[in-house]
Amino acid sequence: MTVRPAHIRAGHSGCFNCAASGYFSLTRLKRRTDLARRPAYLYLVEFINYNGTTFHKIGISTTENRLHRHTVLGGGILLARQDDTLLTCCQAEQLILRHVADRAYRPSPGRIKGGDTECLRPGEPIDLPAWINAAHALTARGADQGRRLEGATW
Repeated sequence: MTVRPAHIRAGHSGCFNCAASGYFSLTRLKRRTDLARRPAYLYLVEFINYNGTTFHKIGISTTENRLHRHTVLGGGILLARQDDTLLTCCQAEQLILRHVADRAYRPSPGRIKGGDTECLRPGEPIDLPAWINAAHALTARGADQGRRLEGATW
């Protein structure tokens, strides 16, 4: 199968249950500020596929179980982690996935325990703090635009 940039599912959790429900979708988080403000982290883990190909997985979690599943149970190596709010992590993940879309990679079925989406071939380093800062700027810009729209007369 040829992997295309569209195969990276930006904005969905790698977990089947979360992806199916849209639990961590930006749409839901913008409506549910209680979820949006939850502590979360963005992570980057390196894996070796069954065929010997090295690949990276970018993801978001609100629990330590995800990293445990990827590193201890799945044999991955944690390359980076950045803590922030769930909304900021989701926005940063989407920005990253758009930026690296041409490096999309689909690992062998069952290679990753807990989601095989948001995977990519290694390339330029991914600086998680810089992407979190970009997400903060995006959030601030969106809030500013919202305030301007609230005061507009139609």
